[in-house]
Amino acid sequence: MKAAKLINVCQNCLTEYQTVARNQPINLFADEFLTKTLGDKACNEGEFIRQVLYGVNRYSGLIKGALGAMSSVKGLISPQEATLYSIIIYIAVLRLSELPIKEFRRLVISQDAEKMYNLLSYLFIEDSQEALAAAWCAEYEEMFVRDSLLGPMQESVPDVETLCEELLAKVGPSSSTIDLAKTEALKPKATEVKPFNLTKPKPRIVPEPDVLPGVGFKARPVPEMSKQGKLEDTKEYQELVVARAENREKEKEMYSDPKVQRFVMETEARPTNLATLQEEAELKMQEETTTDFKAQPAPKPAKKPATVRMTATSIMREDALYKKKQAEEKAIIENYENNLRDGSEFYEWQAEMKAKDEALLQYQVNQRRREMAESAINAIEAKDKDLAHKKAVADEMKVESHQMQQKLKEEAEQRRLYNQQIASDVRDIEEYARISVQAAYEKRVENARAVKEEREEIEKKVAEQMELERQRKADQVQLMRAAEEVSKQKKINAVADRFDPTTTAAGDTGGGAFLGEMSFIEMKERKLLNESKEKSLTEQRRVRIIETKLDKVPSKLIL
Repeated sequence: MKAAKLINVCQNCLTEYQTVARNQPINLFADEFLTKTLGDKACNEGEFIRQVLYGVNRYSGLIKGALGAMSSVKGLISPQEATLYSIIIYIAVLRLSELPIKEFRRLVISQDAEKMYNLLSYLFIEDSQEALAAAWCAEYEEMFVRDSLLGPMQESVPDVETLCEELLAKVGPSSSTIDLAKTEALKPKATEVKPFNLTKPKPRIVPEPDVLPGVGFKARPVPEMSKQGKLEDTKEYQELVVARAENREKEKEMYSDPKVQRFVMETEARPTNLATLQEEAELKMQEETTTDFKAQPAPKPAKKPATVRMTATSIMREDALYKKKQAEEKAIIENYENNLRDGSEFYEWQAEMKAKDEALLQYQVNQRRREMAESAINAIEAKDKDLAHKKAVADEMKVESHQMQQKLKEEAEQRRLYNQQIASDVRDIEEYARISVQAAYEKRVENARAVKEEREEIEKKVAEQMELERQRKADQVQLMRAAEEVSKQKKINAVADRFDPTTTAAGDTGGGAFLGEMSFIEMKERKLLNESKEKSLTEQRRVRIIETKLDKVPSKLIL
């Protein structure tokens, strides 16, 4: 997606969310908007639009503060421009460290160059850091503003300056610059004053001062009358010395009390020359501030006034003025001689007409004053009528508001009673459910008890049957062993490779059973016996599992 279209989609998203912000959560609105606009809300453009929507709404205080500070300098901002500026401010102030400058340039270049130049130059280049800090400190802590907002902005200033130069080149001359250039072109060219190309004089070489030989005399000392005295002799200094001594005595008396003692630090015990340095500094200051000079008396005024000498320029100026007056008088006389009249009548008529014009102007001024006074009275009356009308409307609105409040209270009371009834019904249903669950639990416990008793009876019968079966099998084994002893002779006389299931390998040789070996018949009997034992153990485990589950049923139902 192109950068201009992406910014346009972000503007539409912010504008639509402002209309439904009170009724719909921001995440549901973002999903619906991205599905409607892009068809796939999981793409990179969708994630960018979602982040811009979240960020502009989360940092609305920061953005409003920046726009307010900018409007006080640049002028009013339209709502459409405010939405665009909000997006750029959020990216430039909070996300510029994450977004590459190349992508940020692509977004900025796609918009109006003049608007982007005004915004970025105010944020990064112009001296607006203190104004932004004052606006943002009203919403956030000063440490966060200085370290997390203004600090990263200062690091991005070089890149933004390059971008602003590109925007300024793209903008070109503004309309005001073009109008100014046209106005300058229409003006007549004035004469440019250029200095004469005179030869500059070379600096003179100052001769070295002559070294005087030994003059053979010594200068006299400064007279005593020229000395003004020292600083220590003044009255103010003496008062300061007395006050300092009194303060030191008071301090000594205060610290003489063992309860009031000054804290002694380890650094005071170290050797130091601080007192000597302080005395040297005071002596140096006294030497610099002491003055040993006397001003010369003021010069006396001259007894005779100074003679002003006329120069050639002043003489020529006076002569030119005199000749000009002569020429004017000559022109008046020649005009009178040629026309046989003078302009006195015209001048009288002119003065009369000027007086009439002045009287008419004064009448018009007085008339306007009366009209203004009447309009002021009419405005006051209209204002009073408007206030009375607004008061009546306000009273009606108050009555309507009171009625609406009463209606809302009644609706709220009805809603509360309805909710109470619903809560009571829910509690009753829960009580019935609890009773039903308890009855079902008791029924299951009773069934489990019956199953347990039945199982015990079955186990008892199975044990008796097993004991009887064991005795029967033992008798059969004894009989089979007896039969085996009887049929030994038969086995000896039988065919050698014939299989007899009642004998063993050791028994065929006549040596008896070896290490507890058994015949095939005895092995089958013992196998049946072991299978019956295994079935009984399996049944016992199954019963224990059922009992454990039944014991856990009540706790689950209660939770």
